[in-house]
Amino acid sequence: MSSTSLVTSARLFKGLAFRHAFQPIIRSSTGAIYGYEALLRGPDEEPPWFLFERIEVKDKPQFEQTINETAFTYSHLLGNTDLLFVNVTPENLLLDQGEYLIDLCTNIPDQVKPQQIVLELSEQGLQRDMRLLSRALNRLRSVGFTIAMDDFGAGSAGLNSLIDVDPDIIKLDMHLVRSIHESGVRQALIRSVLCFADALGILILAEGVETNEEYEYLRQLGIDLFQGFLFARPQMDSFSHDFYLPNP
Repeated sequence: MSSTSLVTSARLFKGLAFRHAFQPIIRSSTGAIYGYEALLRGPDEEPPWFLFERIEVKDKPQFEQTINETAFTYSHLLGNTDLLFVNVTPENLLLDQGEYLIDLCTNIPDQVKPQQIVLELSEQGLQRDMRLLSRALNRLRSVGFTIAMDDFGAGSAGLNSLIDVDPDIIKLDMHLVRSIHESGVRQALIRSVLCFADALGILILAEGVETNEEYEYLRQLGIDLFQGFLFARPQMDSFSHDFYLPNP
């Protein structure tokens, strides 16, 4: 397998080991990798909840900052073109208006360039002080970060949150894309999102795509960015350059 190796040993936070896996995001129109999502894992590839259950509540903000800072430092291994998608919570951004992310880029500019980082905010966590969050996101965008709304369609944040976040990228939740070729309701919903996004210049990314039929239907709707097991599974500690793309 062709890949760029990262670290092979786990990092530590107060004695708790964690690692990252990386899943490619594919651009259909070019047949090339657009970027990678950094996914938190335990030392033996356990899911994120395994780690958060072992972190005291008072330490969770610092833990999130630590794992994000670690993921950021891997971005320099991508060269100058691919993007790195990193999950951040609105709660953590509101602690210091995202200044810790800007400080990281300032302190190690040879390793972290904000122009290569996409900050993913889950729609399910957006029921906060949207005025302050919008201000923080505008500040982060001004220094080069790209903002994505993750899990769109899975939460109850509503259109107001979409307006306040003003994302550069919308990641459609896997529930919306599952068996879309067989669901008129899902088709209508995604068409409406595409129309809205096209008018505002927002990119749409379909995540959780698992079948050729889902991919082909979404591609014909005009979606160009894809992520899911159909194309490539996350790889521990490495950026894999191998992926599957169905023939049109």
